Amino acid sequence: MKKAGIAVAGFLLAGTLFACTACGEGGANANTGKVEGDFSEEATAEQLSAAIAKIDTENAFGDMTADDWKLGVQISADLSMGVKATVSDGKQSATSETSTVIGGKFDFSVDKQMNLLAAGNLKLTATQKANGQSEKEESSFKAYLDSDFAYAEANANGETQKVKVSVSELMEAIKGMIPVSSDETEGDIVEEEEFDIAAILGGLAEVGGKIYLDESEGLKIKIGFDETFIRSAMEEIPEYAEMAEYLQFDSCVLDFYAVFDRDGKFGQISFNANVAAKMELTPLMKTEVSIKGGAVVKAGDVNVTLPAGIASDDSYQLIPIGSIIG
Repeated sequence: MKKAGIAVAGFLLAGTLFACTACGEGGANANTGKVEGDFSEEATAEQLSAAIAKIDTENAFGDMTADDWKLGVQISADLSMGVKATVSDGKQSATSETSTVIGGKFDFSVDKQMNLLAAGNLKLTATQKANGQSEKEESSFKAYLDSDFAYAEANANGETQKVKVSVSELMEAIKGMIPVSSDETEGDIVEEEEFDIAAILGGLAEVGGKIYLDESEGLKIKIGFDETFIRSAMEEIPEYAEMAEYLQFDSCVLDFYAVFDRDGKFGQISFNANVAAKMELTPLMKTEVSIKGGAVVKAGDVNVTLPAGIASDDSYQLIPIGSIIG
């Protein structure tokens, strides 16, 4: 059950960190991804089951059968990570610091005719300080999507690289990567498995996770984790298992949110983190780690604008999907 809880938490974390890699620019805001609400009481299995039943799973993203159906999504992120290491010989000490700031946004829209449009950018700033010297590196990434191609422009160390891939080839490659069991064929109807809500809550509790609900305006779900989750995850990795006992937390906020409106339609999912921890492997070696910020995936009206003439811009090198995936 403990591993199941870690798996659920890991999926949530992976999803939001993936969102971060599809974003744009800005410094870390500690409140990014945080959803305000009354999350004072932990939800029971019965309350969670009743709340989930209110979600319109058939039309969570609107009536997709309507001729004027359109979906707009904005992904935004604002996250900073820092590591400070101090080593001493008892008389003198040396300190090195590394900080990374990731931020930006990505807008996406699709309509009933499957016309795709997307545009976004990512900025990453990395700073290193050691021996009284400081070094700073900045890189940026821009991405665009239309119904024919996905475009990418990377800028780092004064150099720019621009590439594009075929959307149809990309979709075929993704389809080919989805495993199909030998006793299943295309078109088979797969029965949905019922969720054991009590088991999920129990698994999350074992790794420091709790679920809270606010149903005052639609449905807001909060899954919060304490330091137990980080320790449990480290204990599952042999290389880090022994280090878990040395961790000391000054703060540990790892919160995930899902928001639905009064009609059960999807509003947003988000992640908020505020972690400050230190680890002393020996009295002469100390490491401090901090993570602050979050990411948001939000549905709504978005205005996607692609660079003029990008479809005919030959500065983007066409990359065959086969050369990437193999």
